[in-house]
Amino acid sequence: MYRLFELDASHANDAPPTDDTQAGKLAWRVLLLGRYLRQAARIPAFDLGVVQGVSETAGDHPEFHVTLLVPALDGLSLADNRRPYHAAAWTVSRLLASPGIPDPQTLFASLDKDVVRPMRALSQSGVSTLPILRAAHAAEIPFRHLGGGYYLLGQGCRSTKIRASAVQADSGLGFRISQDKFQTAELLRSAGLPTPVHQLVRSEEQALQVARDLGWPLVVKPADRDRSEGVSVHIRDDAALLAAYGKAVAISRNVLVEREVPGICYRLLVANGVFQYAISRKPVAIAGDGNMNISQLIEKRLATDLQRPHWRRNKPISLDAATVEALRAQGLHESSVPGMGTKVALRLIESSEWGGDVEDVSDLVHSTNISLAERAARLLGLSTAGIDMICTDIARPWNESGMVINEVNYSPYFGGNPIAQARLPGFLEGLVEGDGRIVAELFVGGPQALQKARRRQQALMEKGQRAYLTSHDLTLGPEGSEMPVAAQGLFDRCIALQLDPCVERMLIVVQTTQWLLTGMPVDRVHAIEVCEGAVLDDTPAGVADEATQDKLLAMLRTFLCLDANVLKPG
Repeated sequence: MYRLFELDASHANDAPPTDDTQAGKLAWRVLLLGRYLRQAARIPAFDLGVVQGVSETAGDHPEFHVTLLVPALDGLSLADNRRPYHAAAWTVSRLLASPGIPDPQTLFASLDKDVVRPMRALSQSGVSTLPILRAAHAAEIPFRHLGGGYYLLGQGCRSTKIRASAVQADSGLGFRISQDKFQTAELLRSAGLPTPVHQLVRSEEQALQVARDLGWPLVVKPADRDRSEGVSVHIRDDAALLAAYGKAVAISRNVLVEREVPGICYRLLVANGVFQYAISRKPVAIAGDGNMNISQLIEKRLATDLQRPHWRRNKPISLDAATVEALRAQGLHESSVPGMGTKVALRLIESSEWGGDVEDVSDLVHSTNISLAERAARLLGLSTAGIDMICTDIARPWNESGMVINEVNYSPYFGGNPIAQARLPGFLEGLVEGDGRIVAELFVGGPQALQKARRRQQALMEKGQRAYLTSHDLTLGPEGSEMPVAAQGLFDRCIALQLDPCVERMLIVVQTTQWLLTGMPVDRVHAIEVCEGAVLDDTPAGVADEATQDKLLAMLRTFLCLDANVLKPG
């Protein structure tokens, strides 16, 4: 498991298995691999889960039946939540039967096809989703999947919504503008910010005329595409210009011909309107060892990458035309032997498609350039943005170095490297107040539970607190008047309140056993008052028996805050 997936089965990073039998130990490894596969599919499963029970059948060939308790992702079916664990059980059994796995590539391909790719399609999470939610989990901020890769961080008035690194505070209009490089530059230029000199062209003739006006070298790119799609740089003659125009116009009608700015690209990330970090963005490269030529180094890179699971591989780069072009720009060819540690770029530019080499330059950025990045994000109304700047020296003020803002990126990649990960706790502090939770008080029992909850709401209202009250069939606004809610049952009504940014506190009247079936809609309870009268059984109609009521109360107590109280009748 360590060789194939880099999973430490010695429980150095997780609590050891609670069941010390052989079956229990194997089930614990299923938990490890199941969580790993879920995270490979960008599903935010951070708690390992537990082996809840192991039983053995009688006979000469006994079978072991194992029950696992694992985190489920809202919005996925029970079968989809189970899928990674079934695959993990199959894999662990196969590893046990055939130690070493003679053909790991077949195993990786099967897991990628049957688990990782289909579950990525279901979760629709971006590359920034898992790092951000991992940081939220570490900060004990509750989150809930709303479907489609959208998540609710926190609850009620202390909540916000995110999708990847895009946040609720981002302007929809700013998002639309940022998708058009020409319109973005027009807006920035109007506000007195530095932008490239370019023109929008719709034909080869226009492109050639603009080249005459601007002079060489030039950049040609689609105005409305991301990930550096269709971008050509270092254009110095008509033939290269026409080829670049054909490449760009094949994917967009809107093509920019732009005067090339000397220097390298820097990404300044702004989150919650404030500068977080800066990285230099250089093209993907290989490092020389003083012995192998470039062709051999590329082959070694490909071979090493193929040993990894499919979901951890880089996009393969061969000795293709783009690589040859990048080598020529550096005065190299495939037979060149770079010295030990010498970096050789395999592409002309850094891009999301091919990746690149990044370096933390946060401490080098001039304060004037930081202010410029924050102004650009503010101008587009983006709380979180990646501001791409091109210059020769990020330590010099932009008005002295000839710097331009090349792009303003909505929902930038945030959290994919140690530089960004170190800033995520601060990002969450500026995004969510405290741990994001609102107070939840429970009133458990018969009709008296509702009466006590209403008295509590009245007392809170007199203190100026906005407390919402809900039972399984009734929801009251903070003034005590009924609030129609198109949700059935206590679980869904509680979720509806958590999504409402006006809710400061929840008074929850538990009069049925529904939560024994659905689980809890909140992960922390601040008080429980047990009232007279029995709760109703949600499974068969009628009053729940004493054992069922005790089971419900036992479950509720496990969600109590450390300093919470349980008040009993009388």
